Amino acid sequence: MLFRSLNEPQKSIKYYEAAIEGDPGNIAYLYGLSSAQAALGDIDAAISTLNRVSNKLPGNALPWQYMGIQYSRFGRFNEAVEALKESIEINPKLENTRWLLAETYTMARQFDSALMEYQWLIGNSSKKDVAYLKQGIVYQIAKDNKKAKAAYLNAVKTNPKLADAYNNLANLTLETKINYKKGLQWAQRAVSLTPDNPIFLDTLGWLYYQVGDYPNARKYLDKAVKNQPKLAELHYHLAKVYEKLNDKVSANKHFAEAKRIDKH
Repeated sequence: MLFRSLNEPQKSIKYYEAAIEGDPGNIAYLYGLSSAQAALGDIDAAISTLNRVSNKLPGNALPWQYMGIQYSRFGRFNEAVEALKESIEINPKLENTRWLLAETYTMARQFDSALMEYQWLIGNSSKKDVAYLKQGIVYQIAKDNKKAKAAYLNAVKTNPKLADAYNNLANLTLETKINYKKGLQWAQRAVSLTPDNPIFLDTLGWLYYQVGDYPNARKYLDKAVKNQPKLAELHYHLAKVYEKLNDKVSANKHFAEAKRIDKH
């Protein structure tokens, strides 16, 4: 019987250890043991087990990829980067590892390296639009809004139905407080593509708030809150709109809910 590692890691470890003792060459058992060890929180044991796999499969990139994933899960981003780089050294065309490495560089705040990986993906992946989107996110985190905007525009040029890129473009106008009119157009496009996304609805509603169109702001923020009632920022934005509409009862209700969800 196979145990589900995430739900019963200790039982899984015992099972896999017994299975490996009976069949020490079975790579699947070693991968299972590593997964169970990680689920139990023992990252060092999980990595040690994956090293056993890499020793058995010296020309295989996957054990190193899994090491990178596990290190990243535990916030050990520099070690994750080194493992993923080793995986790419073995197999430079393993696209999934490139995505993982780019994300890990971003979490490690090694932005230049992340951007280089996304540039590789732009040139080599069928998901060029997503690579542009992710590149824009890195630029935005690094506070280079001009390059972020260019990347998002490349994303929607590559894929005119990429709602996330339109939403991020709209958010840039909120961050920079420049050209809310254009921001509204982008936010409307994002919502038209994904009508029930509470984050997109929030962006659109908050842009209407910025330009003083409070009825439309209430319309979209109310829908955002209904779709995601556990996000404090949505309640806060809706409360600010009700303030402008002189509905103090509703404003206080949503301010209180925002504070209940997030006391800060």
